[in-house]
Amino acid sequence: MQTTADQVETKPKTRSTALLVALCALGVVLFVSVFRWTLVEYLTPFLEPLFEMVVGVFFIVALIWSLVHLIKAWKSGLVVSMLPSLVCLGTAAIAVFVPFTALTTDLDFRFHYAARTAVVNDVLAGTYENRTEGGGGRGDLIALPAHLSYLSSGGGEIVRFHHQDRTLILFFSFRGVLDSFSGFVYSSDDIPPTSGDFGGQFAEVSRLRKNWFWAASRN
Repeated sequence: MQTTADQVETKPKTRSTALLVALCALGVVLFVSVFRWTLVEYLTPFLEPLFEMVVGVFFIVALIWSLVHLIKAWKSGLVVSMLPSLVCLGTAAIAVFVPFTALTTDLDFRFHYAARTAVVNDVLAGTYENRTEGGGGRGDLIALPAHLSYLSSGGGEIVRFHHQDRTLILFFSFRGVLDSFSGFVYSSDDIPPTSGDFGGQFAEVSRLRKNWFWAASRN
């Protein structure tokens, strides 16, 4: 039979375990939210959603655990018993209401703006002409040097698209498959990309600054 001393010792362990699981769920959810497109690049668009499903299941388990802990331990102190549940509810609120994609996209653009602008100037000057591979109606595929490959996801390649008197240059943030892709687009005449450019069907286009846009194409 469990003694009173054992029961007193077990309660702190239970509280700490429930809180630890809630904090782990918070950390994993934040990691996925911040690095979602990096995970897509490394895990592929087919495996990354499965990984997010696993994370979602883990979060639900953590939430249920925290609620069970709340019911069992509320007599030992309301604040202490509610803490794991509050962490889980805060995690859900952060994941739903914080626009992580917009924030990370804006940081990426600002941090690498000078480097991408330098590449654009070189492309327009013909520096990368010998690196161009046939891209068909989607534009000319240009492989960046190894030390600049980080500027475009999915292999360090950019796409140059000519349309009448304008030139568009795409740096991928998500390479995707077929017509699904997104990235930073330089427009020589400051006109945003439209469906048909790069062979895509743009569902979202937003201005970042003069001559620069973020665009997403969907199948």
